[in-house]
Amino acid sequence: MVEKYHHNEKKPANEDIAEIVFSVAEERIHVIYHTEDDKISSCTREFLKPGNTEEKGATIVWDPENHTTFQVMRNGLHFVLNRQIMVLLIRSLTEQT
Repeated sequence: MVEKYHHNEKKPANEDIAEIVFSVAEERIHVIYHTEDDKISSCTREFLKPGNTEEKGATIVWDPENHTTFQVMRNGLHFVLNRQIMVLLIRSLTEQT
């Protein structure tokens, strides 16, 4: 299921949601923000369904491993924040020393 939204000109494009894609079969939600006029890509966020949601009365705890962000930077560079990639990078650097 996809929800689409018009751009609110009062908000910066990279803070204004353009689409929310609910992938029920894949148990994820993909959020796409509007694209700024001088950019060729949009900011995105992806949320994965936590593992314990099937348990009755379960408390859902925020886990950074269930969230990925792609942020378009003002200077034209891209920054990807993904905890799994950062952990692998740190492990790799530590093993080399």
